Amino acid sequence: MIAENTAPLKRPVEWLFNSKLRWWFHVLFWMFIYSDELLSLIGITEELEEIWYIPFTLLVDMIVVYAVIYIMLPLFLFVGKIKGFIFFSLLLITLNACILFLLWNPLETIQEEPWSFLITMFLSVFVNTGLMVGFASGIKIFKHYIINESRLKKLETDNLKTELVYLKNQINPHFLFNSLNNIYVLNRKDPNQASESILTLSDLLRYQLYECNQERVGLQNEINNLKNFIELEQLRKDNSELEFNINGEVLGKKIAPYIFIPFVENAIKHSSSSNNELSFLKIKFDITDRHLKFIVENSKPELPLITETGGIGLINVKRRLELVYPDNHNLEIIDEKKSYKVILSIELNNANI
Repeated sequence: MIAENTAPLKRPVEWLFNSKLRWWFHVLFWMFIYSDELLSLIGITEELEEIWYIPFTLLVDMIVVYAVIYIMLPLFLFVGKIKGFIFFSLLLITLNACILFLLWNPLETIQEEPWSFLITMFLSVFVNTGLMVGFASGIKIFKHYIINESRLKKLETDNLKTELVYLKNQINPHFLFNSLNNIYVLNRKDPNQASESILTLSDLLRYQLYECNQERVGLQNEINNLKNFIELEQLRKDNSELEFNINGEVLGKKIAPYIFIPFVENAIKHSSSSNNELSFLKIKFDITDRHLKFIVENSKPELPLITETGGIGLINVKRRLELVYPDNHNLEIIDEKKSYKVILSIELNNANI
């Protein structure tokens, strides 16, 4: 039997699989099947001549129906053995039709009636039994399909959440490694500014530990965190020009955490050169009620600085965008002769896992 786990089911069909209503559904099913007999018993339709046979036919029908939906379906159809299911179901339906035919027609009646009449009666019983079994099987198959689809959706959602946590945790240590390295370099030049950097790093870590555990964070907080990150990076860069512009209302907007930092980190890294030439970094946010455009552009030095590590954070954030905003984001990476630009567009109103 299928477990009655309906927690992830959508509300419109949730009540159909409520275990508390299960027995009522069975009662309603048999009341529907035997509606003619019930109406006759309460006097609405013509009274049946031989009412005594109803309990026996009901018992036989219940045995066949429950044998099909609770034994044949799981044993054959749900595991792909369609031919086996059809064969044994037809066998049970035929057996049921034979029993009911003999129950309704005594042996002496059978001997007196012509074969054409008897065959017509038997086929009528067979078809009615088949429709009854088919109706019950259809309900069971529909229930099995809905519950399995719900389980798959829940499993897919759980897997996505697990992968997102893993990817986010990959980004954060990578970012922390770079920040600590920056503070180490700065401490040799200016201990006072290094102390300020430690406070900035403290704010960054506080944001990571206490605010980034949610699927969505405030866009204002994410931008403030990005500013702290850039401030920390700029402390050791005297030959870099920074532009940071925000157009639109930030308050009240939500965003997935740590989406922007990997792009900025990558821009800072690739704007550095080995001969200390002047570089620039331009960051821009264009925000409307339902749309956000993030643009980061950096200069390309004539002699790029060769680094041993890189690319991990950028690869991970691309994967996170695919998971968190599968159909609601657009990422453009433009490699020009003297600059490198990233344009990320996100629909803010449609981005739930």
